[in-house]
Amino acid sequence: MARLLLTQKEFAESCGVAQQTISAWKAGARQPGRMAQRRLLLMAKGAGLAEELFPADALAHWRQVEARSGYSRRDIDDPVLREINLLLADGPTDLRQEVLAFVRFRVLGA
Repeated sequence: MARLLLTQKEFAESCGVAQQTISAWKAGARQPGRMAQRRLLLMAKGAGLAEELFPADALAHWRQVEARSGYSRRDIDDPVLREINLLLADGPTDLRQEVLAFVRFRVLGA
């Protein structure tokens, strides 16, 4: 956090978690979930710290997820859509089906 010049509160907001969650991560009491891991990686990449802060196997995993999801393609300009795409690409098929059904319901009202 200090290297990113963020307070713990700002860092928590960037990760989409409570400040207490950040404290638990720092204390080793909890581990970041998949979405938080992705946000952490994106923040680290933006600061040029990904290679230093993440183990090689974690970086390789996320590169595979990016390749499967099309994240690296430039046709997805919306960061929210890119993140949704990444998370779904790494999730199980039943989760993708459930999310698709939910989105159809919300968008189409069906």
